[in-house]
Amino acid sequence: MYRIVPTAVFAALVGAALPAQAQTLDGHWMAVGDMLGLAPGNIEALTIEDGHAASVLWRAPTEACATAPAAEGCAMPVPSASGAISVDAVTFGITADEADASPFPDVATWPFLALPGGAWSIISQDRRLMSMREASVNGNSVPLMRIWLQVAPEVPEQLYDYLTVGGRDIARSICGVTTLHADAALWQGFTAHLASLSAPMHDMRLGTPQADPSRYGPQAAQSLHQTAAWIQGDLPEGSVMVADILYPVPAATAAAIADCTTRLFGG
Repeated sequence: MYRIVPTAVFAALVGAALPAQAQTLDGHWMAVGDMLGLAPGNIEALTIEDGHAASVLWRAPTEACATAPAAEGCAMPVPSASGAISVDAVTFGITADEADASPFPDVATWPFLALPGGAWSIISQDRRLMSMREASVNGNSVPLMRIWLQVAPEVPEQLYDYLTVGGRDIARSICGVTTLHADAALWQGFTAHLASLSAPMHDMRLGTPQADPSRYGPQAAQSLHQTAAWIQGDLPEGSVMVADILYPVPAATAAAIADCTTRLFGG
């Protein structure tokens, strides 16, 4: 069900609104969430280069795919949108490569970026971007909002593997992920943790883990042990475990994430 959330809540996740410059949009971007309830939880990776944009989605696994991730129709990621991108200081628009083509014929809300409607209005701050616009979904006009984080290209899949293996709700991870991204030191620690676990988490998501975890190397083994300790409550001093992302953060940061989650999801 679509959730009505004040724009200010999303804007607070991005930070102060500044004009977005065309040259700053080239690169790799990631969005996390569920489009305020319009779609199942997902992670979208957007690459913009030389006037062209392409995105892929890692969708929350269905019950069937959770038990058989390698089955037909369960492979991730899946294409979301591809086309020419036009950008100015306050908007961007994407003209799909194939008009009216949808990689999700059974889900009318996808592809997000190429839904019928006007250009996306944008505000940006540092390495974060919020896109907003009205779009036509099933004949109805609905407001869409999406927060994009500039990330290394490997991060979306690593995050997807980590959250999926941990049984986390991808949609609810938006506040934790976005809040950490705003703090360079916290983001560096979080993404280093994801990177150290990338091989075992990927194999575990696909149901093909190594029988001996030590075969992933000492760094992965240490991170697996550390994550298990965190889950058991053995946390760094002054830290609080953020359950939605399975990662400990300073108490003040955890409080900010909890407040954001309450505002977006009601608790």
